[in-house]
Amino acid sequence: MGYKTVEKEERIEMFNGHKIINRMIKPRSPITVLFCTNDLPDEWLIDLVEYKTKSGLIKHRCMVTAADLERKYKIYEKDGFITNN
Repeated sequence: MGYKTVEKEERIEMFNGHKIINRMIKPRSPITVLFCTNDLPDEWLIDLVEYKTKSGLIKHRCMVTAADLERKYKIYEKDGFITNN
């Protein structure tokens, strides 16, 4: 699954009410990565959202399956992101 480039201005607030699975930050980076879902109770589809920490503007978002979650964590960890729940 590829990233969806956000064409119109979307804000992280559109994911309020979703269950947060994980939040990752990178020290000295303006980007936060949020893993969340509203696919309750199954939690099979996970929204992966990259957004600007201060403004809340979404840069990229996509959906991944729960089976791909650990692989995505490792990709972001390799890039210097750490969990910040």
